[in-house]
Amino acid sequence: MIIEQEKIIAFELDFLQIKKDYSEEELTKLFSLLKELGIYGNLFLFTNTSLQLASNFLKEKELNIGYLISNSGTCVYNLITNKKEKESFLDQELLELIVRFSFFNNLIFVILGANQSFIFGFDYLNSEEQKIYSGLVRLKKLSQIQEVIENNSVYSLKMLFTEKKSELRIKKIHNFLIKLLELQVQIDYQVVDPAIYLFSRKHTKAQIMSEILGINEQEVSNNLIYSSWSIPDIQLASNSFFWLSVSEFENRITKDSPDSSVLYLSKDSQVWIDWWREHDYLWRERALKLDWISRKIKKAELLNNTNNYFELDLIDGLLKSKLMNEKSNAWETLQRKIMGIQKKKLITLFLWTEQLSNLVTMNSLETK
Repeated sequence: MIIEQEKIIAFELDFLQIKKDYSEEELTKLFSLLKELGIYGNLFLFTNTSLQLASNFLKEKELNIGYLISNSGTCVYNLITNKKEKESFLDQELLELIVRFSFFNNLIFVILGANQSFIFGFDYLNSEEQKIYSGLVRLKKLSQIQEVIENNSVYSLKMLFTEKKSELRIKKIHNFLIKLLELQVQIDYQVVDPAIYLFSRKHTKAQIMSEILGINEQEVSNNLIYSSWSIPDIQLASNSFFWLSVSEFENRITKDSPDSSVLYLSKDSQVWIDWWREHDYLWRERALKLDWISRKIKKAELLNNTNNYFELDLIDGLLKSKLMNEKSNAWETLQRKIMGIQKKKLITLFLWTEQLSNLVTMNSLETK
């Protein structure tokens, strides 16, 4: 008998960006879906956004289940208990070295603290950007910055590059990273144009989930659906069993992880909601065994690989493994190709290992 593990559902989010991309009505529907996903599986929300901003947003949307991993993975916040469970802070000397360099080079930066966040260079921002950061404490003098460093535990540092021309902005980002190397700074970072997030992450995201759930990292990978609504964590995403992404990241993902199997969805909120509803057998306990499909299978033609995308012919009962490649991995393309004139004949399935094994086993027993 195949033992079914609890499923893990992780989303990579940029809370500032989704507030721009979606209306309040769309956000309410999206986060209502996330709450339902969290009831049936283990929900993790990863973000570079500060704990204060992200947690306040989730309270407004009444999402009170799962874990919020904020500040680039340095703070683990339990949404059920409203308590921090793990924290990792930047070394004070390291932080001081970087912000002093940034101050004397007139670079804009945000100090994301455990209890409060601060910004230097607020006056350099345009009116729209100032609205975004208006709630932060503004720093203007080196003495103020020094006081903040000495009296606050800091999760991460956000460097902002506001040049309108992308070529100039990318060059400045590149030059800053080179300077970090010259300073021999040992620090993790992630570039999310037009920003760089600097942090001292002691654990990978897979390790964080492993510790929280009490399972090993391989079990995390085997049971993980990873959705990137923001720049993906390639290491985590490429080792997940299912990877969904907003289509705007396709070029970046293809470049950074060319061998990964990724399903791309448009940014349209309803497309995401429809996909999760249509494939609820991936996450609802009552649907994991897929008895209704096992009764239809007459023959299974399975490729010996890690692919999890299948077609089931409802007429002849053939379950067929399909490769998802860069030419056919957009959900809209799959729908046109598979669900077009043959809509009544074929259905598309994304199966967990134990679901597939259960289907084949049950089918074998029924055909004896």
